[in-house]
Amino acid sequence: MNKAYSNERRYQGISVAFLFLLFFNINPCRAQIYASSLDKIPAGWNGQVFTLSHNYPTAVPNDHYPWLAYDFKTQPKQYMQAVLSYFIEGNNEANWVVQNNRVRTWYHAPSMAWQPANRPFGREFIHGLTRERNSAAKELWPTQTKTIQNWAVGFYNAPGAYTFGRVWADTLQPDVKKGIFPEAAMSGKLLFTAATEQDAPYLKNALEWDANINEDVSSTIRKPKKYICCNWTSL
Repeated sequence: MNKAYSNERRYQGISVAFLFLLFFNINPCRAQIYASSLDKIPAGWNGQVFTLSHNYPTAVPNDHYPWLAYDFKTQPKQYMQAVLSYFIEGNNEANWVVQNNRVRTWYHAPSMAWQPANRPFGREFIHGLTRERNSAAKELWPTQTKTIQNWAVGFYNAPGAYTFGRVWADTLQPDVKKGIFPEAAMSGKLLFTAATEQDAPYLKNALEWDANINEDVSSTIRKPKKYICCNWTSL
């Protein structure tokens, strides 16, 4: 199998996400597709507010994609370290407001501020997190005693965002056939958990964010609280 075909297959797998968006999240209202959050921001809130980065590029820009210098089969550690470094570069300094990254702009997927069957899984208003699957007892650590909720936010580089722009060029008639990412496309996700270091000791000193998440694992009522993400300094 040649390299180009292999890379195409890898990115076709990611494009399945577009099918999910199209079949479950279509809304003819452009404002809803590009809504930053499902939430109504509480009166008097003066903290951070998430803004969707959706000024998608109309062409794939020239940039340096360091992981392409490595063979992911024979040099997996170098490959993944290059991906990780590229993902972090400039985003820490921008506090992960990725449209403010001074190295390169990053983007978010559209149409994620949705609520199926009164289950508010869509983007919350502080950092744009969406609900992930729960972690059952002992899944994060042997001494974890309860089920814990998890939330996350994903980011796409410019080649990936270019594809979003092509698919959603007409928000009334999104074109899933254009949902194939170019080779240099990549996405990254910050996955947060309501677990504490008592639940999982390796969370000590990890990144913490405020997020408007469900009060507990079974609740549909959201409330701002601290959330923890893992460390990532190296692989």
